[in-house]
Amino acid sequence: MRLYFAKYTNHRFFFVSTLVLGAYILSAYFDGRYHIREIGEEDRAASLLDDDEAMEHFPKRVSDNPTAYLEAKFGNSCYKPSVYYTWVKDFILSSDMKRSDQPDCQNRLPNVIMIGAKKCASDALRDFLVLHPSIVYGRAPEYVDDVFVSGSGETHFFDRHYQRGIDFYRNLFPFSRPGDTLVEKTPQYLNFPDDAPAKIYNEVGKDTKIVAIICDPIRRAVSDYVMEHKRETYKKFVPMMHYRIKDTFEESVLEYDRFENIDTNNDLIKIGMYAYHLARWVRYFPLSQIYLVDGGVFKTDPVKELKNLERFLQLPRYFKKEHFFLHPKTNLYCSAFPIKRCLDKRQKGLRHPDVSDKIVKRLRDFYRAYDNQLSMMFNRTFTWMDEDV
Repeated sequence: MRLYFAKYTNHRFFFVSTLVLGAYILSAYFDGRYHIREIGEEDRAASLLDDDEAMEHFPKRVSDNPTAYLEAKFGNSCYKPSVYYTWVKDFILSSDMKRSDQPDCQNRLPNVIMIGAKKCASDALRDFLVLHPSIVYGRAPEYVDDVFVSGSGETHFFDRHYQRGIDFYRNLFPFSRPGDTLVEKTPQYLNFPDDAPAKIYNEVGKDTKIVAIICDPIRRAVSDYVMEHKRETYKKFVPMMHYRIKDTFEESVLEYDRFENIDTNNDLIKIGMYAYHLARWVRYFPLSQIYLVDGGVFKTDPVKELKNLERFLQLPRYFKKEHFFLHPKTNLYCSAFPIKRCLDKRQKGLRHPDVSDKIVKRLRDFYRAYDNQLSMMFNRTFTWMDEDV
């Protein structure tokens, strides 16, 4: 799919889109919780932490010696060190492996939540990030009693199980100690439900750190189309998912009327309207508690973004380039240490259909207002915006 585009000409649509979206963002500003100037000062102060010398580092042996890594990861954790051999393959932390000499170990709520975006490599980001020795992460169980949680290891609490109460949510997590960095990842939260930010703020905590990986919204939409066309997952979760999947990508993203407008009610399109969704999150969480991973950077240099996350989460330096390798067939990065592992090739790296330049240009024109607003909100230009912002 070619991503080289002519200059935008539909000025009327651009003006209206920008006006509407800007009004939505400004409503958050005047609500008293979205303080652009304050956050800007905090972000500039936080950027001073960019210096490696200002950060704690793990000893070098932890980064290249499996025995030293095991000791750093589980030597003083809530679990017996032997849990490593099942965890490192499937991220499963079984309760029967809990240590008896750690009385402060309990099921706790997460303090880091990865909220998406779907089809922007959120699985790979999670799988790489949780290898950090200081992070506690375990797959959520598929079932709790007779309740189906999910088949992905994600909790999906705020979009599917909220009515079961916060204790149900808490018990989906592995044991952890006070002060541990406990991570959850459910990519649906970015865009659904609308009140997910409020629920997380009120019930998980106002100090929760939010991580999202975002990518080119057009590539994201195509990837989402390929997966949903093949697996039809969306049919199981109506009305939580609003997809219209037709025989072709073009038919799926256009409305069936004489104007053939972009179908903004279709989740294929709507999820990529990042500024629209993130406006809800900044109503509750300051920008200093939200980090957006650039999916374009992560794809070509995962260590760069993982180091950014180490700074954001205030973790000791650990990640280095030798921990990953580029798979020659999928052209996707895999972990090399502490174990060689790649994402399931049956679900990742699926072939994308060719999309006409005309449709690509229309989608780029449509997303430009949202991309511009996103860049303004976070004072950043993301990789796919290079031609447009």
